[in-house]
Amino acid sequence: MKKYSTYSVILTSAVVCMFVFVTVLFNAGSIFVARATNIEVSPDVEPNVPVHISDVDATCEYESDEFDKACAKEHLRKLEDELEVREQQLDAEKQLKRQEEEQKQQDANATTPQTPAETTSSPKDQMRESPQQSQDGSRILKLDQAVKSVQVYLNATYGSIPSFDKIPETGITGWTTVYGLIEGLQYELGLDNLVQSFGPTTQSLYKQKVGNLNESFAGINGATGNARGSAKRIFALVQGALIAKGYNPGSYNIGAASPTGIFSAVTQMTSDAGFRNINYVNLKVAKGLFSMDQYKVIDGGKPNIREIQQDLNRRYAFQHEPFDIIPTDGFYSRGVSTGLIYALQFELGFSDSEATGFIGNGTKARLKEQANFNVGAEDTNKYFVHLFKAALIFNGYSCAYTYSFTAADSEVVKKCKRFINYRQLEL
Repeated sequence: MKKYSTYSVILTSAVVCMFVFVTVLFNAGSIFVARATNIEVSPDVEPNVPVHISDVDATCEYESDEFDKACAKEHLRKLEDELEVREQQLDAEKQLKRQEEEQKQQDANATTPQTPAETTSSPKDQMRESPQQSQDGSRILKLDQAVKSVQVYLNATYGSIPSFDKIPETGITGWTTVYGLIEGLQYELGLDNLVQSFGPTTQSLYKQKVGNLNESFAGINGATGNARGSAKRIFALVQGALIAKGYNPGSYNIGAASPTGIFSAVTQMTSDAGFRNINYVNLKVAKGLFSMDQYKVIDGGKPNIREIQQDLNRRYAFQHEPFDIIPTDGFYSRGVSTGLIYALQFELGFSDSEATGFIGNGTKARLKEQANFNVGAEDTNKYFVHLFKAALIFNGYSCAYTYSFTAADSEVVKKCKRFINYRQLEL
């Protein structure tokens, strides 16, 4: 059997391990075992989603006799911990969604703080929450007047539009507030049929009519004052989106913040996302701004994961069309996983139109041809060592996110391979 003396196959293996992690994290009970030329699913479980890897190099042969049970047990424990956290987040998001739907049917002006029994939000929904303790020690949410001012402004400005979805004025940020901001932006761009999505039409119109939004923006088609498409109204929406994300645009009075204050906050947000001196809102920044993605580390987020997220944004977001700005909250998610695979494909020479965000035969073939490195290798023109280490870190393995591949990193790889039942390759 042919043995490779390089890490091209191992890089594929690390990404396989990464997909195992994502699958376990988001689909409890799905166990995937990488074998010689395919991905086998344990006969005891049924897969919930397809795995976008068609084969693994034949040198990675399955062997149960030499499987490191202790290593697997420890890694599975870590995955179970991550899974528990994620399940709690998903449950919280569902509860908050139900709460927001119920409030749509009730008095839109209700502002009574609610207990966790009534609504619980995920870390991403807690961007503007002010936690307090009740007398019995339970957690309650304090009304955020800044967020409420955004909600009141959106309802007052766009509430008469038939397709606009009115927002519960709770002072607690969430998807309904973000959707309201998106729909407000769509109206300013000239759309009357508003939808809760920053989709292709919205993106095209933003790029065409707004472009790189900055302090000197003069309005769409010369609109002035408080007219539809005016700079004042566009700035107000950016101001509201910044507040919903937890940034201070200089004033919480919607429509009254100065352009200088607004774009100072934009610079802070983009700095948190990993960029330097970005004081404008182009399409990429707008898509991130009008979303629930967070760019500050939130509770439970890991600094080493955030470092990678910021680095990927800097290297790829403005250089490649398919790569959207990814969250920099310190959590590994599907969007971050897709960003990592796009990054790998760009390094392998795929064009923007060729890159898919999935690993298939073409990607693996180029990995074997190009991503070859041994202990002592360093990134120069390509970024393979960085991306390989990112895959390991995302899987919970401990290594430094640097440009060089060390003997210590090689030991980490062995642990990863044992976890997914790979025979150790001859180095």
